[in-house]
Amino acid sequence: MERTMGTRKHIRVKSKFRFTIFVVISIMILVTGFNTIFGLNTVRGGSEPSYVNVEVLPGETLWDIASAHMSSDMDKREAIYLIKKANGLDDSSVAPGQIIKVPVS
Repeated sequence: MERTMGTRKHIRVKSKFRFTIFVVISIMILVTGFNTIFGLNTVRGGSEPSYVNVEVLPGETLWDIASAHMSSDMDKREAIYLIKKANGLDDSSVAPGQIIKVPVS
């Protein structure tokens, strides 16, 4: 039996339910792949942290600065860690007259 140019093979769907599930899953896979490839599913923060420049006064410690400028509900140890990280400090010692960045929310 030879095929002629005008004839086409007909595809018959045996189960409309299984075909519908197949189409839905295929679309979900394609959309997920598209989003992954083009980075549409990445989460970005709402805003960059902002900082306030604070001059260290004589006798003042990072604890005092964190208490004065950071949120009152934030743990002071975490606040000190954030201040040290923002200023590249290895330890908690600061000198009078030093300008440090304090993150604010």
